[in-house]
Amino acid sequence: MRVTERLGVGAAIVCVIGLTACSNYERVTGVGPSGGSNLGQAAGNSPGSGPNGTAGGVTGSGGPSAVGSSSSGSGGSGGSVSGSIGSISSGGGRSPLPGVSNSPGRSCTVKVGVTYSSDVNAALAAAGDPSQAANYGNYVAALQAEYQAGANFINSHGGIAGCQMTLAYYDFKSLSADGFSAESQRECTSLAEDAHVSFAFIYGLENRTLIDCMASHKIPVFYHGGEYTVPNDADYRKYRGYLYQETGFSTDRWGPFINFLANAGYFDQGSKIGILLADDGNGNNQHLVNNIWIPALAQLGYANPTVFTYTALQGYSSVGDTQAQLSSAVLQFKLAGVNHVIATPDSGATTLFFVQHAHSQGYHPRYAFTSVNYPELMKNAPADEAVGALNVSFLTTDAENPGAAATNYPNAARTQCDRLFAGKTGGGPAPYLYCDFMNVITGATRAKQSVDPATLLAGIEGLGTSIEGTGDYGATYLGPGRDDGGAAVRVMAWDPSISDFRYVTGPIRVP
Repeated sequence: MRVTERLGVGAAIVCVIGLTACSNYERVTGVGPSGGSNLGQAAGNSPGSGPNGTAGGVTGSGGPSAVGSSSSGSGGSGGSVSGSIGSISSGGGRSPLPGVSNSPGRSCTVKVGVTYSSDVNAALAAAGDPSQAANYGNYVAALQAEYQAGANFINSHGGIAGCQMTLAYYDFKSLSADGFSAESQRECTSLAEDAHVSFAFIYGLENRTLIDCMASHKIPVFYHGGEYTVPNDADYRKYRGYLYQETGFSTDRWGPFINFLANAGYFDQGSKIGILLADDGNGNNQHLVNNIWIPALAQLGYANPTVFTYTALQGYSSVGDTQAQLSSAVLQFKLAGVNHVIATPDSGATTLFFVQHAHSQGYHPRYAFTSVNYPELMKNAPADEAVGALNVSFLTTDAENPGAAATNYPNAARTQCDRLFAGKTGGGPAPYLYCDFMNVITGATRAKQSVDPATLLAGIEGLGTSIEGTGDYGATYLGPGRDDGGAAVRVMAWDPSISDFRYVTGPIRVP
C-alpha cells in the first residue's frame, strides 16, 4: 500500500525529504475474515499474540457499537493488562453509510473539499529512488477515484441531506518552499473562496492555519492531517462546529495512555524517562506533557522526566534543522542516563529521524509511541533501536503484520468499506478514515434539509454510539461537546520475530 493511505501524505513526504527509509513501505490488505458482526468474537478469547498475550473481550451481534463497561483482562504469558473493554454490545441499529431521503422535486448539491499532493513523485525522485517515484505515477488518479467511489456510493443512497455530493480537489504542494502554513492558507482560499465547499475532509500536511482560516469562513473541517498537533479540549471548544475528528482523541484524554504503557510492562526497574516534545507553536504538546503526562508519570513514581523540546517540522526547508535538533536530543538524553523515550505527536519525526541519530551515537532507549508517530516505520529503523518499543494504537492501520491485523475482527462498517473499495486501492486496505467520514456525515444529516454548521453540529453530537468505526477499534462515541469520536485503543509491542509491532492487549476503553 502507498504510505499516503496511512494518515495522508504526511509520512510519505517526511520520509522522502529526510530519509529514504520509507521507500519499500508496504501494507497488508484487509483486516481479517470477510463478513462481519460488530467485533463479533471476543478478542480476549483469541490466542496470545505477543509478549503479554491479548486482553479484554469484545462482543456484539451486528449493528452500531456502543462502549460497554470496563473490566480487567488477563494477558497471555508475561503478565496481565487491566482496563480492557468489558463488552461492546450492539443491537440491530442502522446500516453503515446510510443515505437520506430526497424531498420530492428537490434538486441540490453539497460540495465537499478533499486534498491530495501531486508532488509525491518529485519528492521520491529527489530522495534518490526513481523506481518508487514510478510506483506513485498513478497516485493522483487513484486517490481521486477512491474519493469519487465514496461520493458515488453516498449519492446512490440518498446523498447528503437529500443532496448529491460533489467533490472539490486541492493539490497540496508538500514541497512548497514557503512551508506548510503558507500552503494551508492557499488551500483555504481555494476551497472556501473559490470552490465554496460546505465542509472538507483533510488528509495531508495541512496545519492549524487551515483550521483557523476555514473556521473564519464558517466551513467545518474533518481533520486527519499530520502537521497540526493533535487537537485538545481547548481547540474543540474554540472551533466547536468547525473541527471534527470522527475517530480521534483529544490529547486531554491521553492521561490513561501512561497507565496503559505501565500495565503492558513498559517501565522497569531503573527506568529513567525522557520525553521528546515537538513544538509546532500551538502549545498543545506542552499542555500534554506538563499537565497530563508528567502528573501521570509522577503517580507511578517517575517524577521529573527529562523533556527535550524541538521545533516541529514546518516545511521542506526545515528538515535539516529538525534533524540537527534531534541529534542534540540524543546527546542530552544519553548524557542524562535516559533509557525510556516517550514521543509526543510529531508526524513521524521520532521514528524517522531520532532513531537514526540514536543508532549512530550508540544510544538504544526503549521507545513509547502513539499512532500519530507512525510507529510502523520502525520496521525500517536499525534493529537495535526497536527492541522493547511499545505503541498505544488508536488506528487499525498500525497493524501491518497479517497475523496482528487479523485480530481486529471485522464489524459491519469495516466490512462494507472493504467491499466498497475492493480492487480500487492498489492492493492496500480500504481508506477507512474516509469511510468513517462518510458514516458520520450521512448519519448526522439524515432527514435534514440543510448542512449548515449548526445543523451539522447538532447532527454529529446527536450520533452518540450509533456509528461503528472502521479505522479505529470499533467503538465510536460522539456527543454534546464531544467532537473527537475515538473510544478505544490497543497496546502493541515490537516483536523482533516478525520485525513489526504485534498487539498485546485487546481494545481498552478510554474515557
